[in-house]
Amino acid sequence: MRIIKLVFSIMLIFSLVNFTDAFPKTKKAQGKKVGASGTGTTDKPNVSSKEPKPKVVGASGAGKVEDTIVTKSILTQPPPPPPPSLSRIAIVTNAPNAEIYINKKLYKADAEGIVPQLIDLKPGATTVLAKHPDYDQQTLDLVLEKGKAKTQKIDLVSKYGDLKLGGMPEGAQIFVDGEEKTAIAKREGEELTLIRIARGTRKLKITHPDYITREEDIEIKAGELIADANGVVLATADLTVISTPGAEIYVDAESKGKVLPAGKIVVNGIKPGQREIKIVKDGYEEKKLVQKLAIGPADLTVKLIPIPNTGEFFEPFNNGLASWDAPADWKVDEKAKLHVQGASKLGFPKEKVFRDLDGQFTVKMLNGKGLAWALRVTGGGKNYYLFHISGPKGKTPNMMRTYICQDGNLDLTKFAQSIKVNIVTLSPDYLYSLRISVRGNKIETFIKPNQGPEAGTEIPLDVFIDESNTFTYGNIAFTTIDGEEVMIDDVGIKPIETEEEKAGKIAKETFEEKTIGHK
Repeated sequence: MRIIKLVFSIMLIFSLVNFTDAFPKTKKAQGKKVGASGTGTTDKPNVSSKEPKPKVVGASGAGKVEDTIVTKSILTQPPPPPPPSLSRIAIVTNAPNAEIYINKKLYKADAEGIVPQLIDLKPGATTVLAKHPDYDQQTLDLVLEKGKAKTQKIDLVSKYGDLKLGGMPEGAQIFVDGEEKTAIAKREGEELTLIRIARGTRKLKITHPDYITREEDIEIKAGELIADANGVVLATADLTVISTPGAEIYVDAESKGKVLPAGKIVVNGIKPGQREIKIVKDGYEEKKLVQKLAIGPADLTVKLIPIPNTGEFFEPFNNGLASWDAPADWKVDEKAKLHVQGASKLGFPKEKVFRDLDGQFTVKMLNGKGLAWALRVTGGGKNYYLFHISGPKGKTPNMMRTYICQDGNLDLTKFAQSIKVNIVTLSPDYLYSLRISVRGNKIETFIKPNQGPEAGTEIPLDVFIDESNTFTYGNIAFTTIDGEEVMIDDVGIKPIETEEEKAGKIAKETFEEKTIGHK
């Protein structure tokens, strides 16, 4: 009987033990945290209900996201270690808002390309796929170690690059692979920036009505800004003018220089289109052309025609001064002799033009002060060579001086040449015949007294050579500069045709102007 009671007592004790294990543990025990594998515990108290609970993510729910917010500091500071039985990974990319798939589970990167959670995973082989519409996707096969954490940086290759073009004038049109991009380009001064251009070799084209169209291949690099400062080249024509040396070239009324001694000048930077070209040289007929210039080099040949001589001229003054532009002080006496006197003004026959010539006239120095004449007078009497012989009663007796008057500026203290006249007797009582020979820039003067010791003998008086060839054509004239009173008679001029004039006549008859043609 006692044995039966002992067995029953033992069975009762075992029943009570099993019944106790079926009830929940104490609050302290409930506060213990189960590890990721369900085997580990900690003594940390329960987290307050106001704090976020950890979210379990990962393959088959085996991983978990820590409550830490991941920032850029993860690149320099390693993530905290995971529970001993797991692996931990932080993901950083260069693609804003990239999609990250870890073992086919999606994680979303933020605007800085960082997955904002630390991800706990089972150790071993793991596949990471990074995707973004603007980047090439990338797959990584990783092997994660148990109990270790790592930061995985994923550099995706962008499908696009940016292009900055310098030296872009207003109105420039930009094309990439035949598609116009002008409207989406951002302008800052003369810089245009285009974004999101597909990487690789692109065909760039830039057009502008005033510039040469630029077309070339340009390499766009992934994720890079390509700076191109080449700009565009102003569309111009370069005109070579072949013409008479010394001729001045005008394009649209703007002087572009003079034809060089070799007979050529190159005018660069002319705006293409209809241009007025004018070629001017003293002593030649002005030539004016309207030509259409294209971009690039072009030639223009223009033969200038010398202004023709007006023919032989002889003036005995039988009709007074009817054919002269003469000062009011001049007069013709009853013997048809011209008296030059009074103010220092030029008097010349009307509308006469001479180049090379042989001239002759008779003269008498009435008051003994001398005489003066001019050659190659142009510009209404503002440009000319002036020759002055000072008589025995002049300010510089028995001197012959030559002056060059330009634009009406005559300075008697500045002469081009001065010689002493000591080979002929100068007297107010004698008549003299003066002969003048003009050939190019060489002017010779001869004198033949009709009375006195040298009567009847022609004497070379002066040779003047103008190295600058200042004047090439013009009228003849008489004047006074020292209060002279001079009698003049029988003025005769015979033009001498120059080789240039002969060529000009032929050219005028057969002249066909060469039109502009591209080289």
